[in-house]
Amino acid sequence: MNPKKSFDIEDLRRWQQRGLLSDEQLRSILAEEDLEAEPKAKERKAGLNPVTVAYYFGGLLAFFSFTFFVGMSWEDLADWAHLIVALGAMLIIGALGAWLRFRRGYLIGGGLLLFVATAVLPLFI
Repeated sequence: MNPKKSFDIEDLRRWQQRGLLSDEQLRSILAEEDLEAEPKAKERKAGLNPVTVAYYFGGLLAFFSFTFFVGMSWEDLADWAHLIVALGAMLIIGALGAWLRFRRGYLIGGGLLLFVATAVLPLFI
C-alpha cells in the first residue's frame, strides 16, 4: 500500500508554469480546497543556520533579561504584584509563543518563547 502523497500551493504553481493547469483550474482548485494563494512562512529544517542561532540567542536573551529585571526588585514587590508580574509574563509570552508556533508555523521561535513562558512558573512559588 503506497502512502498518500500531498502537495501544496508551490506544486500547483509549478504545474501551472509547466502548462498542466490553466489559470482557471488553479483558481478552482484553490477555491475548492480552501487554500491560500500565498504559502505560509516556513522555517528551514536544515541544521544550524543564522536564523536558528538568532532564535536561540533571542530566547536566551529574553530569559536572562526577564530574570535579571525581576530579580533586581522582586523583594520590594508585594505578594499581589508577584502574582500579576508572573501571570502577566506567562500569559503574554506564552500566547506569543503559541501563536508563532501553531498559527504561523515558526516551530523553533515559538517553542523557545513557550520555554521562556514556562521558566517564569517558579516565580509563583
